[in-house]
This record gives sequence, C-alpha cells and structure tokens, in this order.
Amino acid sequence: MSDQLIIVHDVSQEYWYIGRTPCSCGGRFEKETQALQRRDGKPVDRLMTRCNTCGQSREFIFDITAFHGSIGEMMLLSDISKSIADEGLKAKVLHAAGSPVSAAVQAIVMAAQAKDHLALDWIDDAIRHARNTLTSD
Repeated sequence: MSDQLIIVHDVSQEYWYIGRTPCSCGGRFEKETQALQRRDGKPVDRLMTRCNTCGQSREFIFDITAFHGSIGEMMLLSDISKSIADEGLKAKVLHAAGSPVSAAVQAIVMAAQAKDHLALDWIDDAIRHARNTLTSD
C-alpha cells in the first residue's frame, strides 16, 4: 500500500499516470477498482490496479483537490459513471468539475486535432518559458 498522494488535475491524468508507470516485470497496470475517499482532510481517488502480465497488485492514491468540486458532487458523478462502459466517456463525465490545468490540456488536444501548428508553437513557447522561469529561481 502506498501512502504517497499523487497530485493530479483531472481524472484522465490519473489514467495517464498509471499508463506511464510500468510494473517491475515490464507489464502494464490496469484498473480493478476505484473509490473516492478522504485522506488527511483531502479528497482522494484510490485506484487498485493489477499488472496485465504478472498479476501483481498496486495501489495508486491521487489527490484530487484541484478538480473535485464538492466530495458529494464527485461521489454522484462517480456513481453515474459506473453505468457507462466507455472509459473515454467516463473520464468526460468525471471531468465535469475540471481544473484550469485540465482545460489547458484539452485546448492543446483540440489544437492538435485541428492541426493548428501556430497555436501549438505558441503553447510550446509558453511551456518552455515556464520551465525556464522554474530553473532560474
């Protein structure tokens, strides 16, 4: 069991994080269960996963403070999403109370889908500038 909270800005970022975290055997973790909870007064999303290769279990606990709205609202959205089979649609339902960071990511995806190279260059420059600001402090 992991006690480290992973700060995320959107439900889809949770799945992105799990997808980029390989099992020690090299396999991929897949969600088994998901539960909204509170930990140290913060709303968290607890995902239990299992490796698709070796079967090892792993818990991921995400701090969802950035987008949770009220915990009651998230519980309701979670209950609604349980009846939806399509994972992409589930993420959209759970994203209903999204954060500014997730909105920025959506804007990037939309620019890419529209093949708007100028917008992507502008975003790329903004990200580079933000990173340079962090390293110069």
